[in-house]
Amino acid sequence: MLADTIIANVIHNEEYCRKVFPYLETSYFETEAHKKIFDSIQGYVNEYKSPPSIETLKILIEGRNDLNEKTFKEVADTFRTLKPDPKINEEWLINETEKYCQQQAFAIALKRCIAIYEGADKTMDMGAAPALMNDALSVNFDTNIGHDFFEDYENRYEFYHRKEERIPFD
Repeated sequence: MLADTIIANVIHNEEYCRKVFPYLETSYFETEAHKKIFDSIQGYVNEYKSPPSIETLKILIEGRNDLNEKTFKEVADTFRTLKPDPKINEEWLINETEKYCQQQAFAIALKRCIAIYEGADKTMDMGAAPALMNDALSVNFDTNIGHDFFEDYENRYEFYHRKEERIPFD
């Protein structure tokens, strides 16, 4: 299951965690166990700026007051599957995580649109649907927006000094 792989790599692979963590949300995880584990990871990372160890995470989970017996058992079972795979291609995993986040964001937005349509969501009207879908479709891990003044100097110099043929007209 991809959610297990994502959580395992957020815990065990700090570089992966730094790349994908800002884009992950608790609502993207489907099972209650994954949501509780990720919520605990998120609180730890936001406070200490690094991913928790498995032991730290177990202590955080045990200290939660919002777990019933069934969810606690699911969390314990999930912990047994959170093993890192050293052979996993990080670039592939980042791409798959991006696809996963896009699919989950789209599914959540679609469910909210249906709730608005059926009248179950009284906080929004039909006009909010395009904004919900637009936000869901804009989930993207690409951080290359604009240009870096110092890193792109060669391209800029070429652009400024390129000789172009001009066609005169009235």
